[in-house]
Amino acid sequence: SVLEEIRHELRAASSSSARRAMFFMSELLALTDLFRSNGIALASFKGPALAHEAYGNLALRQCGDDIDVLIPIEQVSRAKSLLLEGGFEQFFPSGSAAEWRFLLAMDEPAESRYLDKNCEYHFVRRRDGLNVDLHWRINPPEMAMPFDEAALFSRLTMINFAGKQIGRVHPADHLLILAFNGAKDCWKRLDRIVDNQKVAAAAGQR
Repeated sequence: SVLEEIRHELRAASSSSARRAMFFMSELLALTDLFRSNGIALASFKGPALAHEAYGNLALRQCGDDIDVLIPIEQVSRAKSLLLEGGFEQFFPSGSAAEWRFLLAMDEPAESRYLDKNCEYHFVRRRDGLNVDLHWRINPPEMAMPFDEAALFSRLTMINFAGKQIGRVHPADHLLILAFNGAKDCWKRLDRIVDNQKVAAAAGQR
């Protein structure tokens, strides 16, 4: 029957979403271990950390296409090297071919200027399409809502998953980050609104 076909499609979609969420969480755990073993502080936000924090079940929130992590700006160079050594490639979604060539060939002074004027690097692992967005700022410097990233790290909280600990931004900071993210896109997406509501509700229950 049509109803049974719809049930089957929903079950299949739910199962696929759950597997994808577990994949992203396992990759976040691996990234946390890699950075921690190399003395790099990491704060997760959005993605699997958000699903665990606010939904209580990874399968209840559909994953996006990337893992977002925040690290101190002085540790970006080391983190970038580790990702490249681990099979990731850098890419610049909005850059032209000429900009790509320049950015991939930056020397240390040029990269220092880039870090001062930007907020993240994008990496992709071609074999499975995993994207990692490596942030040293939450927002670009020209945005009207700056964050004190050092203060974010001072309020870092830990979540336990599969016997391991993952650093995440404090719920109050997470709510601000999500609110800005939704406003930046003019609240065109319903999931952004739901994420904010879920984080606020979860924080209120603590």
